[in-house]
Amino acid sequence: MAMLGVLLVMAGCHGGRGLGVPPLGLERASQRTALVLPEAEVLDAAAQAYQSTLQEARVGGVLETDPAVAARVREVFGRLVIATAAWQTDVPTWPWEIQVLRADDMDAWCLPGGRMVVHSGLLTRAGLTDDELAALMSHEMAHVLRGHPRERIAQQFAQRASGAATKQAKPLVSPDLRPQAYLPTPGAPYSLAHESEADRIGVELAARAGFDPRAARSMWGKLQGLPQAGTARWPAGHPYPASRLNALDTYAQRVMPLFEQAARR
Repeated sequence: MAMLGVLLVMAGCHGGRGLGVPPLGLERASQRTALVLPEAEVLDAAAQAYQSTLQEARVGGVLETDPAVAARVREVFGRLVIATAAWQTDVPTWPWEIQVLRADDMDAWCLPGGRMVVHSGLLTRAGLTDDELAALMSHEMAHVLRGHPRERIAQQFAQRASGAATKQAKPLVSPDLRPQAYLPTPGAPYSLAHESEADRIGVELAARAGFDPRAARSMWGKLQGLPQAGTARWPAGHPYPASRLNALDTYAQRVMPLFEQAARR
């Protein structure tokens, strides 16, 4: 792949796509990276990665075929997508899409552009309610709303650039745009700053969509209380000490008026 045109910008000079002005004053930290990848290439790579994942799932026979399960997940997802307009009016027009994979592990992820995968273990093993499912999905969507996957790639590129400059290392290569590069893993999770921001935005997004924001705490409790099957990405990539759970309670209380307003509509 040709060298990506990486644009240098001053960190913190702009809020980035998805930045909104919330009525309750939830914090919105500025982008924390000084590297911005070309959006067209990022979205193209993400779309290819998603299609590759679905093709593998079809070949493996693990795409969810139960219409009730798929309909339930898509109903929650659809309400969340509509609520993303609070961050930027064109966000609901992104190519949002969701598929459910039959897998016992509790996992969910969202790629740049809005394509998402949910594993059925969240329903069958964890027994998440709709409010809890919305809490998890909105957290993953929040990472994309704030450009966290792109930041992770840009930060990796910046680290390689620094290493090449100081150690006369091998020539600099393009940032890794393979699908796994966008996803947090136990070995390379999102930063604590990313996770904290996704907590805040995810709770608000769920509330705006009419889901009880207090369900975030019970959702994380359920996931952390179950042994993992298959992959160990969850909950290893999302540690939740008491301080983080307490912060979720604080965020939930602050957005309760949004939830109550949505429930009346």
